[in-house]
Amino acid sequence: MDTPLNSFDLRAIAPLLPADQTLWLVLTLHCLIGLAGAGVAYYKGRNLGLWLFLGLTCGTAALLVALMMKRQPRPL
Repeated sequence: MDTPLNSFDLRAIAPLLPADQTLWLVLTLHCLIGLAGAGVAYYKGRNLGLWLFLGLTCGTAALLVALMMKRQPRPL
């Protein structure tokens, strides 16, 4: 008796996966720019977890905002 778990076929969802290399390049650059933005924000005293999320979802916008922010003093 086949259960849905045993009859799972990756080829059924393969057409749904992005195959264009340009798309992968753009997404990779988006994430790298966002990680740079998170690093800048952390250097300026902001919450790293929040800025990692913002950086990975907003990319270039997060980097630009992080570059324009003023530095916050870190509590001792």
